[in-house]
Amino acid sequence: MRYYRPSLGSMFPYCFKLDKEGYVLAAFNRDYQYIPRGILRFARKPSTFKGIWHQIQRDCLYLWDGDSSSITDYFKRLDKLLFHKHEVLQDKTANIMTIKDIDYVDSRYPW
Repeated sequence: MRYYRPSLGSMFPYCFKLDKEGYVLAAFNRDYQYIPRGILRFARKPSTFKGIWHQIQRDCLYLWDGDSSSITDYFKRLDKLLFHKHEVLQDKTANIMTIKDIDYVDSRYPW
């Protein structure tokens, strides 16, 4: 019997999708799958946080993109994000979005 062992990239936030107001982030892994219990509401708009995002594209904020320059300080930037005032929302009370709701389509990941 084979057991599924997730890759490192599937366990950590790769990008966050913003809600329409810009204060709530839903976390997605490298495979663009929603991370359970990965919804955060911030007191300020996270898109304005300095020194955290490797890339910002429309309503998606990226912590890394597979490039070694974005991976080397990944945990430092993730830690910096989580030091901002926030609360974790329950999946049932939040409006869970899918990555396919994003207008931007990366040519590397056509769907």
